[in-house]
Amino acid sequence: MSFTKLIFVPVVIISFCIVLLYSAYHDVRQETVNQLNIEQMTHAHQAETGIRLFFNDYNLLLKFMARQSSVIDMTQSGKDLINIIYQGHTPEIRAITRVDETGKIIHTVPYNPKYIGIDIRHQEHIKKILSTHQEVLSDVFDAVQGFRSIAYYVPVFKNGVFKGGLAILIPFETLSKNYLSNIKIRQSGAAWTISQNGVVIYSPYSKYNNKNAFDLFEKSPSILSMLKKAANGETGSGLYTWHDPNGKSSDDEEVFVSYYPVKVADRFWAIIVTAPEGEVISTMRVFMNKWVIIVLLLILGSSAYLYYIIKARAVLKEEIKRKKAEEALRQSEQKFKTLFQTAGDAIFLLELNGRIIEVNNYAIQKFGYTREEFLKLTTVELNFPKNTELVASRMQQLTKAGELYFESVYQTKEGARIPVGISIRLVEYEDRKVALSIARDISIKKKEEEELIHAKEEAEKASKLKSEFLAQMSHEIRSPLNVVVGFTQLLREELREHLTDDMITSFKGIDAAGKRIIRTVELILNMSELQTGTYELFRSDFDLVKDLLENIFNEYEIAARKKGLQISIISNNSDTMINADYFSTSQIFANLIDNAIKYTHLGSVEIKVDKDANGTLTVMISDTGIGISDEYLPKLFEPFTQEEQGYSRKYEGTGLGMALVKRYCQINNINITVETKKAIGTRYILQFPNNS
Repeated sequence: MSFTKLIFVPVVIISFCIVLLYSAYHDVRQETVNQLNIEQMTHAHQAETGIRLFFNDYNLLLKFMARQSSVIDMTQSGKDLINIIYQGHTPEIRAITRVDETGKIIHTVPYNPKYIGIDIRHQEHIKKILSTHQEVLSDVFDAVQGFRSIAYYVPVFKNGVFKGGLAILIPFETLSKNYLSNIKIRQSGAAWTISQNGVVIYSPYSKYNNKNAFDLFEKSPSILSMLKKAANGETGSGLYTWHDPNGKSSDDEEVFVSYYPVKVADRFWAIIVTAPEGEVISTMRVFMNKWVIIVLLLILGSSAYLYYIIKARAVLKEEIKRKKAEEALRQSEQKFKTLFQTAGDAIFLLELNGRIIEVNNYAIQKFGYTREEFLKLTTVELNFPKNTELVASRMQQLTKAGELYFESVYQTKEGARIPVGISIRLVEYEDRKVALSIARDISIKKKEEEELIHAKEEAEKASKLKSEFLAQMSHEIRSPLNVVVGFTQLLREELREHLTDDMITSFKGIDAAGKRIIRTVELILNMSELQTGTYELFRSDFDLVKDLLENIFNEYEIAARKKGLQISIISNNSDTMINADYFSTSQIFANLIDNAIKYTHLGSVEIKVDKDANGTLTVMISDTGIGISDEYLPKLFEPFTQEEQGYSRKYEGTGLGMALVKRYCQINNINITVETKKAIGTRYILQFPNNS
């Protein structure tokens, strides 16, 4: 062999190995990128599905509430219903807000009176629902309640007339935690979410949140082109050049990006999943190192072995790929079969004409048909009542939309009727389009809805009846009584110069008895409001001593002095500001001080304000009166009870005063305790919570 041939053969072998190495590297790189794109798109699709279903569930819930007359008119029952829904869905939602047709807040949960009446129509999503009367989803914004959230509004109509909107305020951290924050691609790849206006709703870097993505990446033209596509609702993947928005690095970085839209209400977001090219390609380094060694061995070996090694490798590679494909197919089929047969819902595969072609075990057990009997039926025979036109219409809707959800009633083989919620979508099966129908038994849900509606109606009826009765009783008693007291005072003035001692005593008796009856009516009405839950609590900040106790002290000081009692108020702390309901708090102290004076015949009544070692504001009302027996003390706060019973009792009263004190303490989170000894005196200790 000539020298030229000896040189040419190794050169050919080396060149061939280099070409082969490059080709293998290119194939593996492309396969890696393809797998990455699939992985990114799968994550994005899963996140989209979770977010969409999340909003679908709340869409149904909001629409249900928006149809309730109590929510439309914002009665107490409506407020209670909203509060129940809110309590059952915390912390997924931060608040539920009802606005009227002018854009003012008329109710919000958690309730705070300072937000009621606030005009929020300057907010973009409020402008939109006021103008379109359609469902609206906002971008992330600062709610008047003091936190950043996303608002999802549905319109409220009354007899076809727009009456405002009902919304849930959602902390996007909840959605990101459940659907986005756990998406990790390689070491630093993660998921972003932007609105159709380009605002970054969520990113793995909190400093970018709520900023405009087009401004952040204005120096990255390729990223900008991708953002425009994503903002337009397109789906895609690709390799883009990233420039650090903070400008800390002047070098551009290549990143793989997949984007997928999320359609919610009147807008959509885009989920963007990123992974740096360097981290993706780094996974191929071990492969490349092995290939360099193989190439070196091939170069040192003979040309004959080189040919067979290359051929063997190619055959082996194809065999491995074939086995992997077969194994993946087998696992996929087994997984589908397991899920299909073990699902806890009835699952049907249907031809587009409604004929059943496959059914799972749960459906067989639930509806009583054998598999062979099912395969002879269509969904028309399962529906009750049978309606061929309705089934055909739904199949047409499915063909257009690709998926569909509706509720129906299925009839078992024995004739029993079961309400079901049906989720149906088009799928590929044996090279053709079929419908995958999942029917879930919603009997319990329907029963609960009926019970809830019935309970609401009964509660509204009872509340209305009691309110009307109390209002009528109040009017029927107080109106004639005021006339009697008024005319008695008029007679006393007219006969002032002719009054005898007996007549003066009689007039005083009439006046005292009238005031006693009016006081009794007021106590009964107050107790009724507390028992029915109609008492409205209005919290405010005020000075317990200056704004309340000193006023009550001035009212009762004369009565105490007339009985020869010493009455005093002592404050050992200058900071006595509290946050509480002023009326109910004033009623607590008025009743306690009134009782202290009533049951004390000799000695003193003392009101002392101080703070304990823990900084808890404490008020002690002490008297040297008759005290309370150990036997009666457990019944002290029960309505309509007194230590002395019957017509021969020494002290008048209805037995409601201390019961009201206890209830008012409970709604203001005030802790009340009693220290007493018969014939020695009584001390009431009231402790206000530190956060008051």
